[in-house]
Amino acid sequence: MTGRLLLPGLRFFGHHGASAAEATLGGPIEVDLEVEIDLDSATASDRVEDTVDYRLLHAVVRELVEGERFSLLETLASAIATRLLQLRGVRRVDLRVAKEPRLPGQTKGFAVAISRSRSGPAGD
Repeated sequence: MTGRLLLPGLRFFGHHGASAAEATLGGPIEVDLEVEIDLDSATASDRVEDTVDYRLLHAVVRELVEGERFSLLETLASAIATRLLQLRGVRRVDLRVAKEPRLPGQTKGFAVAISRSRSGPAGD
């Protein structure tokens, strides 16, 4: 049985953006994450060892947001998806990466959403 692990609203401080101010000052980055996995083993055993531990997913996202520097949110999102797809049991990753408004009149910030699976970008 296929299922999804959902980790909405992961919020970390990072230095991502094309401007010098974003690189120097940084700002909050929010990630909404969905990871497709096979649930058969985990539902049969009720053991965390038989699933993808959401704490590991959280740690990977945090490491990339806080520890790396990207000019584009697109590149950050791609790096997160690539790293997560390397984990055992992860079949597909859907994620949205957002940062706070930077432009006058912009109230909801900027975000990018991507989908990737082990076979490559979804929908291509």
